[in-house]
Amino acid sequence: MKRAGRPRAGADTAAPGSLAHARRVLTIEADALRTLASRLDARFDAAVQLIAGRGGKVVVTGMGKSGHVARKIAATLASTGTPAFFLHAAEALHGDLGMLERHDLVLAVSNSGETPELLDLLPHVKRIGLPLVALTGRPTSTLGRAADAVLDVSVAEEACPMGLAPTASTTATIAMGDALAVALLEHRGFRPEDFAALHPAGTLGRKLLRVADLMHVRDEIPRVVLGSAMADVLLEMTAKRLGVTAVVDGDGHGALHPRRRGASRRRHPSARPAAGRRRLVPRAAGRRARAGSGTAREVTLRARKIRLLVVDVDGVLTDGRVAIDGTGREVRTFSDADRTGIGLLRRAGIDVVGLASRRTVARAAYVRYLGLAAVVIGGGRGHDVVRARCRRGRIALDAVAYVGHDVLELPLAAAVGLAIAVADGSDQLRRRAHWVTARRGGGDVVREVAETVLRAQGKWASTVGEVWRRWD
Repeated sequence: MKRAGRPRAGADTAAPGSLAHARRVLTIEADALRTLASRLDARFDAAVQLIAGRGGKVVVTGMGKSGHVARKIAATLASTGTPAFFLHAAEALHGDLGMLERHDLVLAVSNSGETPELLDLLPHVKRIGLPLVALTGRPTSTLGRAADAVLDVSVAEEACPMGLAPTASTTATIAMGDALAVALLEHRGFRPEDFAALHPAGTLGRKLLRVADLMHVRDEIPRVVLGSAMADVLLEMTAKRLGVTAVVDGDGHGALHPRRRGASRRRHPSARPAAGRRRLVPRAAGRRARAGSGTAREVTLRARKIRLLVVDVDGVLTDGRVAIDGTGREVRTFSDADRTGIGLLRRAGIDVVGLASRRTVARAAYVRYLGLAAVVIGGGRGHDVVRARCRRGRIALDAVAYVGHDVLELPLAAAVGLAIAVADGSDQLRRRAHWVTARRGGGDVVREVAETVLRAQGKWASTVGEVWRRWD
């Protein structure tokens, strides 16, 4: 006995006449839409202008199948930048009229234009003073005559062979709602990024996501510098909760070589289990730091020795600009993150001294606010001033780090153990510096330097941990 096989993909398996019925329905509805498009006139533009001119929401209402269509129109309007919601016509007469506000507009959907619940609603809409736009198949109906703008959605015939079930008429009404939504979208200058903001979830949301919506930036990124102890690495990975950490050099750039990962795991100290004081070191210790004269390895080694940090007040702690208030006093802006960085350094036993070009009335105030050990006056003599302070404190010059922004203190930069230039510093200073920061003057430079120095010295975890314990 021959077994019947499965029908081939694409084979005509419909019941006799089904395809003909389906094609008839689609043809009728397509013809209805073509007729609808040819019938559009100035009344459509008047409806768009009326809706766009209101400052409130579009309240879409209807009953039965028209109610379902009204819900869809409201959803399309709302998702394309025109605030809208659906109001059940019968429920409106039982308290939901309270949803209406004086800046709203009512969009009523009824094929006959004689739906009793809608007609009962009209006096109350007029009493509140709201404009009315009607989508109806009978523009001369009671609803059509009451409307401030009427859109004709009549069709020559329904696709239902009995002419009873709403088919072509609902398709035409939905299409007219889409036309209104798109015309309003264009009128408002609605952009793809606006659409993305209203569709954060689902397939549409995933299509419209930007890298910026997902990526971790700035301090959210786990990051350790070359020379960090493995304990610091684990602390950073745990604190940022991403399960990984970037390894950067003193200039903030990636420091581990990407080639031959298998060999890297066998030979790289950071890839083996942490033991004792094991630290991260670069695969290419001779690589030059960008825009600085020192290698990444050299910067790390120099940072380990630092006992005193000298920073320019103008151009490093500030962006170099000075405002004059109404009384003639100078006003400067300082970073709270730099204040944190100074506090961490001093807690780890590293003093921070500001270097100013001249004396100002506000000096004592910002010394207290930032927690500086002192502010000394350089004015081009910073080398001599810092050398004298080092003699008093019995600190060698190679244990001093200097952060500057201009050429005035080049002799000081040349004498200290670690010379640092800010990202927007002078070209000459940046060429002479061992390291150029990622941040510009006044933009949290000292906080960046503090983390780099403390990580190089293996003090970051303990210093930050001490602060956490104080908070607890």
